[in-house]
Amino acid sequence: AARAGFVSSMAGSEVGEAVSELHDLRRTFTERAMLAGTDLVVRPLVRAGTTPEQLVGMTLADAPASEDLTRLRARRRELGIPADDDAPLVVDAAGRAVGIDALPLHLRKARSYQVGVDANTSICRGQLAARYGL
Repeated sequence: AARAGFVSSMAGSEVGEAVSELHDLRRTFTERAMLAGTDLVVRPLVRAGTTPEQLVGMTLADAPASEDLTRLRARRRELGIPADDDAPLVVDAAGRAVGIDALPLHLRKARSYQVGVDANTSICRGQLAARYGL
């Protein structure tokens, strides 16, 4: 509810009062959204022939401008991870640059999160259409 927090939003509701906020859960989802966004930005680069060695040396400024890159920067800022042009393109959830040895697993995880986002989006759109004819 307009970022009022879970406890404030649930106060006095029929389901009872919340006893704690959802900050950790929100951060986890934002981290996953950032990783999914990394997949959307990096996958086209890989398809175009960018090597793993090149990827680990790239900065955000090296990635082509796109809506996906803009969203990735926003997620990183939300997490307190550098999102300026000089920041590494591929980082972990703590904002550390991903090295060449960790890159394959990192990109597989990022792709997995993006597939999950796509699946959930499809389910939600289907439910909205069934319930409300949207």
